[in-house]
Amino acid sequence: MKKVALLPGDGIGPEIIAAAVNVIQSVTDEIEFEYADVGSKCYKEQGDYLPRSTIDIVDESNAVLFGTADQVSNDKGYRSPLKAIAKRFELHSSVRNFYKLSGDMGTGEINAFLVTENADATEPVIETETLDGVSAERYTTFSGCKRLCRTGRMVAEINRINLVTLAHDGNNMRSTKKILLSEFREVMTGAVMQTQELSYTEVIRTLMAAPTSYEFIITTGLRAELIDSVMSTIAGRKTTMAVASVGAKKAVFRPDHGPMNEIAGLNEANPTAMILAGGAMMDYMGVRGGRIIKEAVKKAYDQGYRTADLGGNMGLYEFTEKIISFCTDSI
Repeated sequence: MKKVALLPGDGIGPEIIAAAVNVIQSVTDEIEFEYADVGSKCYKEQGDYLPRSTIDIVDESNAVLFGTADQVSNDKGYRSPLKAIAKRFELHSSVRNFYKLSGDMGTGEINAFLVTENADATEPVIETETLDGVSAERYTTFSGCKRLCRTGRMVAEINRINLVTLAHDGNNMRSTKKILLSEFREVMTGAVMQTQELSYTEVIRTLMAAPTSYEFIITTGLRAELIDSVMSTIAGRKTTMAVASVGAKKAVFRPDHGPMNEIAGLNEANPTAMILAGGAMMDYMGVRGGRIIKEAVKKAYDQGYRTADLGGNMGLYEFTEKIISFCTDSI
């Protein structure tokens, strides 16, 4: 039995977490869930945005499903709980899987993973204000590159990837490139998948012309946003993406969108990203059913079942029930 910590957080977080749990339970009984408080509501009620009890639950879990959390800029006592968890548990890498949910979304065909540094934990670029402006410094370490490449290899092996591409900085930053290439080659020694090393500019050009050329891309945080933006546009997944923050011993799975407080409790939230995050979490833990969930979501989109934000007429609950019905049909 695997243990999963549920951190609903703020806004639509509790609704979409509940939807994801219901979908997961429709395909497996191998997961034990435990709820914990986090976020701005928790901060107002308990005086702490990440209570010790929540940290203990996360520590004892195999993985975490994280809903959404408010950003409170006018209170110095409040910090991002997601960043706090990432730093405490050293969740140094970020993983996204880009693919189209239906034929009418995005600009082209794509099915590829992107593994990058997790800025919440690593802070790869540090900005310092000066009298003349702003100075930006980037730190690239052998250990950081090794952790990134190890995560990449682990995720690639879990998903049976054939070709892993390293997107480096080219000759613009030769020392950074040298460190990254050195660690990538060492980590990938003995791997069953093939590897290739390309500059990030070549990767972006190829993505725009022939996005199916890539299965799996590893890159540093400096170039990640550029590649991420291109892949997101191709897949048409700006509000339905799941993201995983991964460390050596722990991983947090969540939607790549905010709390959307204005629609909380109105049965208007789109749970797609959270449901897919749950499926990806199952793959990570080695629990069967993740692929069933992914295919059920794609089937729903292909047949026109969607929430209002994407032009459909379904509420959160109706959409979730449709996903569950597709899942149970596949078991």
